[in-house]
Amino acid sequence: MALWNRKKTKNGFAGLAIMTNGIYYLEILRSNSMLTVNHYEFVSYGHGAVKQDSLVDQDEVERAIKELSDRIGGFSFDVSLGVPSRDVMIKNVDFPDMDTEMAKDVLHWEFDKNFPFDASEALYDSDVIELPDGGKQDRVHLVVAAVRKSKMQGFLEKLVESGVPLSSVEPNNVAAFRAISKGMSSSEQGYMVLIIAAESIQVMVGFRESSLLFRSVPFPADSMMSLDELSNRVVSEIQATGNYVRTLFRGIQLDTVLFAGDMSVREQIVKRLEDEFDFSVKSVDPWLKWGISDSPEETGDSDVVVGLAVRDLP
Repeated sequence: MALWNRKKTKNGFAGLAIMTNGIYYLEILRSNSMLTVNHYEFVSYGHGAVKQDSLVDQDEVERAIKELSDRIGGFSFDVSLGVPSRDVMIKNVDFPDMDTEMAKDVLHWEFDKNFPFDASEALYDSDVIELPDGGKQDRVHLVVAAVRKSKMQGFLEKLVESGVPLSSVEPNNVAAFRAISKGMSSSEQGYMVLIIAAESIQVMVGFRESSLLFRSVPFPADSMMSLDELSNRVVSEIQATGNYVRTLFRGIQLDTVLFAGDMSVREQIVKRLEDEFDFSVKSVDPWLKWGISDSPEETGDSDVVVGLAVRDLP
């Protein structure tokens, strides 16, 4: 799903993620089947530009991107941009069984029945959800990402005017799902993608490589949770998400958690999840998943930017 698309005109792939602590930038080169890092950069904010997974200071992000451009000598490749997840509404919408294109036409005309604004006021995109044979097949299921034009379009146009060659824009959690779900296309069961980020928990549900559900759960403002409190919160969110998915998609059976994000909490969180659930819990490194060589020793909060950089790869 992309809120903004244009035809790519150059070789090479690049992702730029607007994250809580700063912006991440990744350029990769492809030679035959090999992927290699060309640039990997992080630029911090002078002050908080993103709070609780929402963009609050566009000017500071623009400043950081200008610093990035100066550092790398300008952008060599078209850029896939990731924006904070809670700035974009992602909803599940379904219609009676009909042709996919017809369903997307109906979505356009009934947009305000699902979002608090009209389609003419929105940047939005939708994907058809793939379900197992046991799921409801008498409906067309869409996952739809949307944001008000007034919130995002001016910001995107400024970036383009300043020399950022944007090829697409999408929520960070969509990019992270892509980075982590690679290789799940043959799975006959559903799974969760779990990311512990700086100020939020990201929970996504997938079947094969189709994204069914996205949740971005912010931490309380200025909270300092202990590891035990964080573990309890993660367990609670997984339980709530699992219950909702079983109601929404009756054919989905969840059997795996793909865990990424903050390395410092992984060991205890993985053990807690294994104790609480029957899920298989797998710690995921997206750099290894995609076979990207010359990855940095300190990857930071890089799940999103990897997903952005590989967006146009099979």
